[in-house]
Amino acid sequence: MQLKFLPKLLLILTTIFVFSELNAQIVNKESFDNTTFLPTGWSAVGTTNLWSRRTTGTFPTCTPASGAGMVRFASRGTAANTNQTISTPVIDYTIKGTSQAYISLWIYRDNGSVNADSLSLFINTTPSLTGATRLGAVARYTKLFLPDSVPANGWYKYTFNVPSSFSSNTNYILIKGVSQAGNNIYIDDVEWNSFPNVCTGVPNPGAGTATPSIICGGTGSSSISLSGYTTGVTGISFQWKVSSSLSGPWTNTGTNSTTLNTGTITSTQHYKCFVTCTNSGLADSTSVITVTVKQGTVPTITVNPNAANYCVGVPTKLFASGASTYLWTPTTGLSVSNSDTVFASPTVSTVYTVRGTDTAGCVGQTTVTVTLRQNPNVIINALDTNLCIGDSVLMTAQTGGGGNTYLWLPEGNKTASIYAKPLQSNLYSVTVTNTFGCKGNAKRNLYVAQKPKAYFEVNVFARTYRFSDSSLNAQELLWDFGDGNYSTSRNPVYTYSEDGTKTITLIASNPPCLADTFTRTFNVSAINVFNNNKSFKLSPNPANQTVKIELDQASEFIQLIDLTGQVLLQENSLDKASIVFDLSQFAKGVYFVRSSNGMQKLIIE
Repeated sequence: MQLKFLPKLLLILTTIFVFSELNAQIVNKESFDNTTFLPTGWSAVGTTNLWSRRTTGTFPTCTPASGAGMVRFASRGTAANTNQTISTPVIDYTIKGTSQAYISLWIYRDNGSVNADSLSLFINTTPSLTGATRLGAVARYTKLFLPDSVPANGWYKYTFNVPSSFSSNTNYILIKGVSQAGNNIYIDDVEWNSFPNVCTGVPNPGAGTATPSIICGGTGSSSISLSGYTTGVTGISFQWKVSSSLSGPWTNTGTNSTTLNTGTITSTQHYKCFVTCTNSGLADSTSVITVTVKQGTVPTITVNPNAANYCVGVPTKLFASGASTYLWTPTTGLSVSNSDTVFASPTVSTVYTVRGTDTAGCVGQTTVTVTLRQNPNVIINALDTNLCIGDSVLMTAQTGGGGNTYLWLPEGNKTASIYAKPLQSNLYSVTVTNTFGCKGNAKRNLYVAQKPKAYFEVNVFARTYRFSDSSLNAQELLWDFGDGNYSTSRNPVYTYSEDGTKTITLIASNPPCLADTFTRTFNVSAINVFNNNKSFKLSPNPANQTVKIELDQASEFIQLIDLTGQVLLQENSLDKASIVFDLSQFAKGVYFVRSSNGMQKLIIE
């Protein structure tokens, strides 16, 4: 930081070029003499109620350091520690190299108040104090040593160096005023240097585009813009010229800008832009840009529909008519942008402009608003459900909105709620359409179970019962043998431990249907033979070594079985009138002889 005690000087905002072999330094000054505040390019961090332009000062009494204006930070009457910050325009250090960047300002220091009102200076790559680097501070009070003390009231200049680490093309110096409820702070003549790339040689003027390039109806205006011109350097200026003839003469028009509005013209005009490098003094111009004025009428463009809703997932068709070719903007959400027919799927409600050009080159345009609408969020209040045939379930489509229409499939109901009574398993769906025509849907599976029918058959061998399930639609079976024992087997074999009357119950289940029950009662006995008959004769009985079986009627087979039902001997050649079984290999006891017609007990002694 450099401190200088200097007299008042008349300063204006200037730009001074200083060149060396390595860089080009530009010195910028702002004296706040223009009545506009904040000056062009300056910005405020927060509001600017404490910073303002003044031509004379009070508390303390002072006049500008130079020129007609200065800036006041209103410390007086402001609560202690209140602060406010303003920022310089963006500063370019691109080719600074080893040169020193700085900022200086003049501040009026006085002894009218001993309070420690002060200014702090920061630098950052954004116009924000967040993450900024502090450069230094100056106190208003003459006797306060920050960064020094001064002998008398007056203007003093202070200079602050910028750290070498700041070398990009985007930098801002921030001036922060801090009140301690003392006198006001006045500053003037802020100066800083920059090191931007400076143009050299002949600049590239680029090309100009007029929109529209054809004006119909005999009068109108056009906007011309440059593209492809030299950028990234300073010292480039632009001068637009106009002529009613391609060969001139040319007259200056417009401002130092890359764009030009022609204003209202009634005849064909020609334009070009001269681009000059002020450093080299060399210039070049664009090719001639012609804006043609025609007497033909502007085509009337219409879009069908002239306003549309877009339901998410279902593109909206828009059809333009009235011209030969079309161009739609913005292109976001459109299937194409250069057709009479487009399909719009915007992510937000969008106003589309369609420009139509007829065969004469005349352009008309219109707009159409496509409003984004949400599809109904449909919830069916029932889950996937198991039903017994003949039962019904209430299903309601819930959307959280009104004015909807409904369609249920497969039954075709058109109400919000239905009682579904399917005869077989099926998928039920509901489509809900809201007032904008947007659709949402939900689905539920209804699984239909058939009613079970319990039934069984049994073969009895003394106390052993062989059960055969003949139930219908039974997922689960439960056998109750009537003696406190149970089974879930499909075809159980059960041997009772004692004789007696037993009621056997079969419970057939097929959830969610009600279970069905079938019951039979038997007189359990060790000598009982189920289906006993006299379709054959046994001799002798009791028997010892052999038994003769005489058939009274035809039979498919003859078997010797034990009490467990195990087949011990079998004869299938039944064209004989009698059969003899050899019993010598079997132990004494109770056995049975069984034919396809019945069974008899045989005692082996």
